[in-house]
Amino acid sequence: MEVVALVASAGGLEAVSAVLRVFSRELSAAVVVAQHLGGQGSQLAEILQRRVSLAVEWAAAGASLRPGVVTVCPPRMLVEVLPDRTCAVRPFQASGVGRPLDALLFSLADSLGSGVLAVVLTGMGNDGAALDRR
Repeated sequence: MEVVALVASAGGLEAVSAVLRVFSRELSAAVVVAQHLGGQGSQLAEILQRRVSLAVEWAAAGASLRPGVVTVCPPRMLVEVLPDRTCAVRPFQASGVGRPLDALLFSLADSLGSGVLAVVLTGMGNDGAALDRR
């Protein structure tokens, strides 16, 4: 497994934290976390860093996913993972792609295929639950 993706709704902090706590620092896969977040001042990466043993950082354009590191998708940003495991990050436009979690998951499937394990932890809507036969 190259990448583990965890996606959750705004209320998913406890579920995300619980899953991340079971991973050891020697994890051979990279981890990507995407959660529906509020405004620009989110503290998700900082909160997770206090709760888990893995290193945690915000996703940045051109940054590579690394084994044993949790990469967190910033609020109001659309994050996609490219075949070379780097991140493409751009502002999320509600009038454009309506489901940023789906966009992340599709990019992982297209770029890494069977090397990805994706988990949808919580949610009332349907972002992150699109059916596609990729």
